[in-house]
Amino acid sequence: MNYIILGVIAVVGLIFAMRYSKSQNRKKMLYRIRTRFGTAPDREFVREDVGHLIDSERKELDIDEITWNDLDMDKVYSRINNCNSFIGEQVLYRRLHSIDHDGKEFEKTEKMIQEFLADTKRREDVQVLLESIGRRKYSYYLPQFINDIDMFKITNIWFYKVMSFLLAGSLILAITLNQPFQYILFIIALINVALYTLGKQRFELQLGMLVSVVNVVVIANTLIQKYKLGDGELAKESIESAKGMSKAVNRIAIIQRKMETASSGDMGALIADYLIGSTLWDFHIFNRIVKMLTVNKDEFMKLYTYIGEIDATISIASFRASIPHYCQACFHEDNTIHFTQMYHPLISNPVCNDVKMESNYIITGSNASGKSTYIKAVAINMILAQSINMALAKSANIPYANILTSMAVRDDIISGESYYIKEINYLKRIVTQLNEDKLTVCIVDEILRGTNTEERIAASVAILNYLNNRNCLAIVASHDIKISEMLDGKFKNFHFSEVWKKEDILFDYKVKMGVSKSKNAIKLLGYIGFPEEIVKYAEELVLKL
Repeated sequence: MNYIILGVIAVVGLIFAMRYSKSQNRKKMLYRIRTRFGTAPDREFVREDVGHLIDSERKELDIDEITWNDLDMDKVYSRINNCNSFIGEQVLYRRLHSIDHDGKEFEKTEKMIQEFLADTKRREDVQVLLESIGRRKYSYYLPQFINDIDMFKITNIWFYKVMSFLLAGSLILAITLNQPFQYILFIIALINVALYTLGKQRFELQLGMLVSVVNVVVIANTLIQKYKLGDGELAKESIESAKGMSKAVNRIAIIQRKMETASSGDMGALIADYLIGSTLWDFHIFNRIVKMLTVNKDEFMKLYTYIGEIDATISIASFRASIPHYCQACFHEDNTIHFTQMYHPLISNPVCNDVKMESNYIITGSNASGKSTYIKAVAINMILAQSINMALAKSANIPYANILTSMAVRDDIISGESYYIKEINYLKRIVTQLNEDKLTVCIVDEILRGTNTEERIAASVAILNYLNNRNCLAIVASHDIKISEMLDGKFKNFHFSEVWKKEDILFDYKVKMGVSKSKNAIKLLGYIGFPEEIVKYAEELVLKL
């Protein structure tokens, strides 16, 4: 009797301990979620991991690789990325590469953000659910795994079927006729266990992927049924997708439970695993699951995207809560760009500037005065406004437009391309992609700096004159005042400047109308500590040039 009481106490204690542990884990998770929301993320990411969703779709991106790198968009992504799951990270990364050409998705995003802002507990509960998906390294490959699922089908399944049939046949004969079929049964069972052990090691990663498939479907179902997230049409599509996946999920769940039991360390479970394994049942089920997923992979990816959009939307809401100010752009059909109090997302204490662009711009100014930051801010805010429905400004009145840049050009030693060759290829890509039906915003920093002065000025003026006669808005930053003079008013002139106070230099980082009158390259040599002999000699030489 005492043993029974002790047993009951032990079971109750175990249940209590498990519930307490679960409660503590949830509290820790909630603490992390609450402290992270509305703050600048400090999490690093691996570009290849978050890019697997884009890679699996094999589509041309709205924001090409050159523009993405020129604008340091990986850093912008890191600043926004407060996602709770690997799926959200991938969907957010894809969103920042995509331009919503009609704004239809923006309404869904804004509706969901408002729902989360109105009900903090609901948002936190959803985040806890998303956090449970995790960020296992192999999980990031899930979109490509699903996309190429038919490649993972076991090609020699007929052999496993034969061995399963031989095991079943020898078992029947061993029971009815005894020896020597008992020995044959033992030998076939050993062969099958060996096949199972080898095959299990080979398909272990794929089996792990299948477990991730279950998690995606289960969590998508919870988000749809319990939290009613998403608009009616999206939720309806997701429910239908979940129904199509139900058979595959049930079979994966059986394998998952078997794997978890076998890995628990219990000797009985391990023996049972190998006894069942000798039937090669796992491989037959695995192939059936692969066939089901091949048929239903589009449905699965709808659920995958559904989860990712929710996670990415919460991340966008968190980003908005962490910045000085933002707005939603008003889109129009005119070829004009207006921002008020615009700033760059990667600068902690930014100086805001207005943009009133009704024609092409050429921006001159001294070194380190703010030209590059300004033109990057224009391009980045054009992308953010068209991808996640927000611009870092007090107001934004802009057209839908393609964004192309030529900025961070580097020599390519591997391909053998010189700086100048690479630069003119960047510019040629802009020229060839101009579209009379769709406005292109072209951002160029220090045009053709990789060649001699005379030819640089001549070629630059020719290229900019060509852009001026096409369906584009060009913003060009340059040290060459001569270029702006030769354009003869076709580009509107703006500049950045600095003030020297004794031995100190002050930048206000405010854009001003007109051409820059100041130069500071030689003064900066002295400012950062070059020997006075070098500085004076440079000052003498510049007067002779």
